[in-house]
Amino acid sequence: MEFSKYQKEVFNFVNNGNGNAVVSAVAGSGKTTTIVNAAKLVPSNKKVLFLAFNKNIVEELSQRLQDCYNVKCSTSHAHGLQAIKKVYKYVRIFNGNRFFKDVTQCSVTESEILSVDSPQTLVYAFNKNSLKLLDLCRINLVKNGDIESIEKLVDMYNIEIVADEVNFVNKLLSKAYIFDTKTKTIDFTDMLTLPLTESFVKFIPKYDFIFVDECQDLSKAQRELMLHSLKPNGRFIAVGDRKQAINGFAGASTDSFDLLANLDNTKELPLSVNYRCGRSIIEMVKDIVPEIKSFENAIEGNVNYVKDFNGIVAGDMVLCRVTAPLVSLCLAFWKHGIKAYVRGNDIAEGLINLVLKQKVKTVSDLFRRFEKEKDNLEKQLAAKNVKAPKNASKYVLLCDKIECIETIAETNKTNSINELLDKMKKLFSDVNDNEKVCLSTIHKAKGLESDTAWIILPEKLPLTFDGQKDWEYQQELNLKYVAYTRAKKTLNIVNLSQKEILKAFNK
Repeated sequence: MEFSKYQKEVFNFVNNGNGNAVVSAVAGSGKTTTIVNAAKLVPSNKKVLFLAFNKNIVEELSQRLQDCYNVKCSTSHAHGLQAIKKVYKYVRIFNGNRFFKDVTQCSVTESEILSVDSPQTLVYAFNKNSLKLLDLCRINLVKNGDIESIEKLVDMYNIEIVADEVNFVNKLLSKAYIFDTKTKTIDFTDMLTLPLTESFVKFIPKYDFIFVDECQDLSKAQRELMLHSLKPNGRFIAVGDRKQAINGFAGASTDSFDLLANLDNTKELPLSVNYRCGRSIIEMVKDIVPEIKSFENAIEGNVNYVKDFNGIVAGDMVLCRVTAPLVSLCLAFWKHGIKAYVRGNDIAEGLINLVLKQKVKTVSDLFRRFEKEKDNLEKQLAAKNVKAPKNASKYVLLCDKIECIETIAETNKTNSINELLDKMKKLFSDVNDNEKVCLSTIHKAKGLESDTAWIILPEKLPLTFDGQKDWEYQQELNLKYVAYTRAKKTLNIVNLSQKEILKAFNK
């Protein structure tokens, strides 16, 4: 294999450089191949840790590095667990959130929250929200009393609050970073956070070199655990793409890449050649990522501006910044015999929680409650001195959710809440199915690729709103970059409004 000049610069830094490096890798640049080959260059008398995102990637990397006996491939969780087991050889790993009982036995009961005739209840929604929010707080090392950070997590992860989850989670945080010496029970989040506490930090295994993949997606806990794993004068090589940081405040911090790149004795190196997309597609994102380059043998590819969906086939991907247009289009596909699904079971859960929160028994009542919900949010935003509340991101998101629900209800002509909830569950999926058209928000499409990608409502890339912060606008540009680089051969940009899309398809 002939390596690019950028890859060779990374190899040279590992061999002959000093300090750390953060490699800025554009989409489709072969970043994993680069750091695998870089790891092979480390002298055999040096201990090397290779941190990967999940077990499947660890297994793949272990195969590719099987001849390097000094290299250990691990997830951050498994690495942190080692430190805990050095103190307590036998621990019980709870497959879930170890605070499950604390949450489910809390003061919020079915008698206090009106339930509906459905297997999904508001109590269930409260419990699920609390467990999710608690995990997000822990991986970001949020401490008890930091209400502002807890509320930011609620907003950035679009958690549909149904009761007082914020204050409830704040109370649980008082014991979130304490090891239970009686039960010796931990969960997967503890594997990242407990090693950073006084009881375990000195037992974290140390390495001469640490290689990190997808560093823009590291949580605060993962980042701190990695840094605590370096020997004195140890070096790390982290690879990522700051322009693919699209998940906001938490799990993947907006500035995770830069927090590493800006550390003392750390150099940033480029990895700028894209091996995935056709040349014409790469030209479309150069205004966002000027350094991105096409592979010298790349195909030309096609970028088309279209006003219909002629030629769409199973395996194609339809991308949009917001969810509601995808729901409408998916239902239209079904009507015309085209197999399709909307990616994201958690989106369905958020919509279901929003329905349950209204405490109604008919869809007609639900629609009326939604109008009140929007009015209340507008007043709340105005009270916080938000200019043009209806253009605020939180209000736009609420309207997107409501539009999704209304579209599903109207298409299925149902007034039953139970039937509505059932339809929601069937519409969404997390399983990649090449026998169907995949409709996805750009957030959900990260890491995926398709020969052909269709972009609907391109005017929402970037999505702008009043009071938008600089980092929020940058993330909107990042979303455009991620969307366009999902296409390997053909990028179809659909220049139609939402209403025109459905009219064009129905023809």
